[in-house]
Amino acid sequence: MMNNAKRTLFSLFAQKLHYEVYVILVTTLVFAFLAYSSRYLTSLVPLYLDEKVYIQCGIKYINGLPPVLCNFEHPPLGKYVIGLFVSVNAGMLLLVLNYFLSLFILYKIIYAITDNRETSLYAMLMIGFDTLFMFTYMHYLLDPIAFTFLLMAIYLCIITVKNVKRKSPSKYKDTVFLSVFLGLALATKWQTAYTLLGILIIIFWTYFKYFNLKLSFSKIIKLAIIFALVYSSTFMMDLTLGIMEPINHNIMALTYMSYRHGLSPPLAVIGVIKLLSRIEVWRLASFVIMYVTTTSVAPNTTSLILLNSTSVEPHARVFMRVGVGVPSVLWPILFPVYLLVIKTRLERGRFRELDPLIIITSTSLLNLLNGPLDWYYVYVIPFLYIVAVYYVLSYQRGRYIAMALLLVQLIQCLLFFSGLIPYAEEVSI
Repeated sequence: MMNNAKRTLFSLFAQKLHYEVYVILVTTLVFAFLAYSSRYLTSLVPLYLDEKVYIQCGIKYINGLPPVLCNFEHPPLGKYVIGLFVSVNAGMLLLVLNYFLSLFILYKIIYAITDNRETSLYAMLMIGFDTLFMFTYMHYLLDPIAFTFLLMAIYLCIITVKNVKRKSPSKYKDTVFLSVFLGLALATKWQTAYTLLGILIIIFWTYFKYFNLKLSFSKIIKLAIIFALVYSSTFMMDLTLGIMEPINHNIMALTYMSYRHGLSPPLAVIGVIKLLSRIEVWRLASFVIMYVTTTSVAPNTTSLILLNSTSVEPHARVFMRVGVGVPSVLWPILFPVYLLVIKTRLERGRFRELDPLIIITSTSLLNLLNGPLDWYYVYVIPFLYIVAVYYVLSYQRGRYIAMALLLVQLIQCLLFFSGLIPYAEEVSI
């Protein structure tokens, strides 16, 4: 059974790669140069507070601290990875290696869907040189690591579906690796749940279509058990505090995240607007200033806090943050093309081969409902690029359009990381 799983995993390297490997390597070298210079020479890439927390907690984790005692609000796996690399002074290696792996797996995913090297290269390069994608991968965040695990799960999902359709029992008997990477992705960050939903929809639909009910349920139960075991294993150190502590950790995290990052209609709207226009619209509230004093009631008693007066400073205003250097100027065309592909697929039956990707893209778009944070778009933008490039290249002169779009992408990337254009500009309304 494990041999079957190994065959599925090793199919990642089955396709002979020639110049594609060199393209990915050169792109990664460019990223490495820009990441190093932006972090340590030009300070273009600031150190987020999130990174400081992940690094500090990650180092404590690998030294034996239970994850529940440090930054409990996210699953621990990504912080273990960050802490491991940083503790051996290989933090930059983590950024570069993860970027390379993401591009490599993205190429394999695109090729597995389209069976076209040209489409795969154009889409991979546009993703790799997207300023927000590259900028996010230059930080020690959980999302780039989670996305790499997620991409591997997507690749295995597509290969599994293909093998089922081809009736290749020797290759689809075991879903071990698919389950493992599903668990690793969720154990790095819960934000992957939207994309995982798309993967599960594809797998369930495939099983129930091509297998009988009993076999389908047995495969799903097996997948669920392995997935749960992999996810739970990342909380093992919490057991040192008590047998119920891993469960309490997840309950605490879920409670906190539902409060801290719960669905907010205004944030959801801004998240969608940013995708469509590269613009964020915000309204600042007025500042309320309170003047208080304390007074002692009696000896050895707590003092009372007295509110003397309040005043309101009228700083309320509406402003727009327009992405100049980040994100890519190509963003406004991505979602309309995605809708156009769905329309064409439903009306004319074209782009049938994109069905798995369309499902994954559709569920991944739910990430935007959590707000316009840059790293949320990492889970969405790559899939929209693939759909857009495939649509463009489906036309006779599409290659020239794709070349022009890639050139625009490269120019903006160069201008931003050279400091000639800013991250964003704010305009008061």
